[in-house]
Amino acid sequence: MKTFYLAGYIVWLFLLNLSWKGYAQNEKLRFEHININNGLSNNDVNTIKQDSKGYIWIGTLDGLNKYDGYKFTTYQREPYNSASLTMNAVRGIWEEADGALWVHPVNSDLNRFSPTTETFSVVNPLPNKGIRFDSRLLQDLIEDNEGMVWVYNEIGQLCRFDRTNYRISGGDYGQLILNNPYNKNNEGKRIEDLFRDKKGQLWIGGSEGLHQVHFTLNKSGQPSRISFTHYWHNPKDTSSFPPVGGIFEDHEGKFWLSSFQGLTCFDPQTKQRIKYTHEEKKGNSLSDDRVSGVAEDAQGNLWIATLNGLNRLDKDRRQFSRFYHDPADPTSLGGNVIMTLLIDKSNTLWTGI
Repeated sequence: MKTFYLAGYIVWLFLLNLSWKGYAQNEKLRFEHININNGLSNNDVNTIKQDSKGYIWIGTLDGLNKYDGYKFTTYQREPYNSASLTMNAVRGIWEEADGALWVHPVNSDLNRFSPTTETFSVVNPLPNKGIRFDSRLLQDLIEDNEGMVWVYNEIGQLCRFDRTNYRISGGDYGQLILNNPYNKNNEGKRIEDLFRDKKGQLWIGGSEGLHQVHFTLNKSGQPSRISFTHYWHNPKDTSSFPPVGGIFEDHEGKFWLSSFQGLTCFDPQTKQRIKYTHEEKKGNSLSDDRVSGVAEDAQGNLWIATLNGLNRLDKDRRQFSRFYHDPADPTSLGGNVIMTLLIDKSNTLWTGI
């Protein structure tokens, strides 16, 4: 069995079908795996996404792969083809509303992939009013309801650019997110996640808490003015909003905020929060406070990836079931440190260990 590498960690990519209607009290999860023997271009995997058509896209250190459930199609750099991928090491993948893909190769500008022509074009946000965005350090990307693209990078830049001309609009909003009045220590401050909820509202998560983006209509033809509502994290107040490493919305519209301080359920309507943490003497609590991802299956159960086991929170949100690596069972998880989690449209759970 081959290994996958994700963000510097050795991982196993496991697949688990969740299509059954019920769960036994002490059921065993049985995983399958895919690797280069199935046609994957490389076992060093950086990112896994599913597009609106159901294809699984896997970015590796040696090419971009499209998986249709049966075979892989691989896209790689072709030295004399300007419409090919600019570099083979793919760090991030995102989908536009029209089905085009944004692809970020390592140490390269953004690539935009057209699924119609199956060609790539190079995109670098154009400067505006002295603001230049370094897309080679890109961390995340998302499109808002006005068709503008938000991007942030490793050095704390948060910008918005027009998809029609790639020109940056407005300013650099990074410091508005990172300038926490309750935390004057700038060390370790960073944005972690850009998220658009089911209503189209944009949210930003990071070390300093959760931030809601507001759009105020401007003059005709001009981009909206941007403002924020901040839910600040106060390092000196344990009852304050937690740091936010990732945002997931369930079928009820509630947000599940992952961090290394546990899992928080946040209702954006009532503003109420419920925190879930590991309790040493409680076997049906979260297996570990270091949460790396959240997904929801078709039955309404939540699956939570941690750095010490996989968890399932029942649809009533009352009790966790824990699943760990079993050295005696080759179909179990390959390890307990789970770095990535996805439930696809066929209700199959993908985990990267």
